[in-house]
Amino acid sequence: MSIAQGNMETMAARLAFLERGEITPDFVPQSDEELMVALGSWEWRIFSGALYKITTKGDDEADDIPDIAVPFRPNEAQRLLLSNLNERNIILKARQMGFSTLIEIMALDHAMFNADQEVVVIAHTKPAATKLYRKKVCFAYDNLTAVVREAVPFTERSQTQLVFANGSSIEVTSSARGGTPHFLHISEMGKIAAKYPDKATEITTGSLQGVPKNGLVFIESTAEGKAGAFYDMSQRAEAKHKAKVPIQPTDYRFHFFAWWADSGYRINPEGIPISAKEHEYFDKVEVEMDCVLDLDQRAWYINKRDNDFANTPDLMWREYPSTPDECWQASNEGKYYAVAMSRTRMQQRIGNYPMVKHVPVNSFWDLGASDSTAIWLHQRIGAMDRWVKYYEDNNKGYLDFILWMETHGCVWGEHFLPHDAEQSRQHVNAVTDAVTQMRSIRPSWTWRVVDRIQNVQHGIALVNQEFDQYEFDEEGCKEGIAHLEAYTRGWNNTLQWWTDQPRHDEHSHCADAFRQKAQGYTPPNQAPSLRNRKQRRRATGLTA
Repeated sequence: MSIAQGNMETMAARLAFLERGEITPDFVPQSDEELMVALGSWEWRIFSGALYKITTKGDDEADDIPDIAVPFRPNEAQRLLLSNLNERNIILKARQMGFSTLIEIMALDHAMFNADQEVVVIAHTKPAATKLYRKKVCFAYDNLTAVVREAVPFTERSQTQLVFANGSSIEVTSSARGGTPHFLHISEMGKIAAKYPDKATEITTGSLQGVPKNGLVFIESTAEGKAGAFYDMSQRAEAKHKAKVPIQPTDYRFHFFAWWADSGYRINPEGIPISAKEHEYFDKVEVEMDCVLDLDQRAWYINKRDNDFANTPDLMWREYPSTPDECWQASNEGKYYAVAMSRTRMQQRIGNYPMVKHVPVNSFWDLGASDSTAIWLHQRIGAMDRWVKYYEDNNKGYLDFILWMETHGCVWGEHFLPHDAEQSRQHVNAVTDAVTQMRSIRPSWTWRVVDRIQNVQHGIALVNQEFDQYEFDEEGCKEGIAHLEAYTRGWNNTLQWWTDQPRHDEHSHCADAFRQKAQGYTPPNQAPSLRNRKQRRRATGLTA
């Protein structure tokens, strides 16, 4: 037998071996024929590093920096995700872990190797969508070997879409859309929900509803505060995950990837001081997350926080969270009280701060005529303002709220109503204004109407000025704390920036009631502040 005949028989045997499906990600094709067979294995395509190329971890750099192609091989965190997929997946993550890259590779792969599939990627802005398309989708396709591109050619190519000869397409967009996507990736859903709540609603009621039962959905993002569609969906998915209940294909599987899941986040601890309190923090993370944080990892975290987030250390919670709960505590753009609330958590002024007996309890109200009425209960303990209870409900008369207050068996102090109380209407007892109603229901209580302020921004500033003397009972004020952390400015779609006015949403009532304290309360044995005297002199029609 000749050498040529022997080589042909060896190749034939090798191809027969491949055609039986007995290939692994470490298989290296020796010919175009072998490559064509290997392409039939999804695991080989994704895991081998021989098919797709991506840019380096610096692919968030400016567009004028040349792209550097490297083989794509899933990292440790990406492999964990791939081993635990459901048809629908929510991914809460730290930054720079490569999940958007992984999912774009999967999206391109799905369109190339499955006929008649509609693949859609939704990003939070048009520039972000363009970058995903150019630097991830097109880059990976253009860097395929010629034989693969010839085997899976495109028939149309635009600035946002690739259409393949097999009838499948992949489109990247920044707007919600209809259709029936078989593979849907929503990138940075937290940012979409925070800045574009209407778009988030369109996505949840439109794009997501169009995915067939056996379709694939990936919703990934860093956190953007305790509000919005991404927060709500993540909370439901995490609750099922914690309960360890079986999930259906239409349920969202919860995936959380902390900074410590990336083995690259570690440095030599020499010269990096770590305090006893910081070690206590890491120890708590180890217990909660059932992980081990060695000294190199702890040093990396402290070094990263102190160098990159020296002025806003709370942003570490959003960018590099250690636990799922920590994600939602981060301060973020547009949130009025986010920095103050983060500082309050760091200083452990949210915790077990129950109502103190025999200390007068004050109440601060926001009155709803056709929507919610909100009440905060407050005590002055030494030099601190203690918030002990929060309650909110709608379509109820004032008597219902007063009866709720009386269930606590308090010694009452003063009760503060907003400046528009005399104009508010609730159809209870046919009384013409709120003050009259309150006084008629509980004539022995002290009711006060808070003076007008020139604008709501001034009131918010007053709250922030005295926030360091606030402490919150975590159990009694849980709902109120969440509302304060989510209270945000409106968003101007035209200018792409935050407006000067608060967004009127489900968090407004809580924040409006909370603001009455800074605007109208004077501690016992203290003269009214200069700011209050000025407010009364300067009141105008342009007030909040």
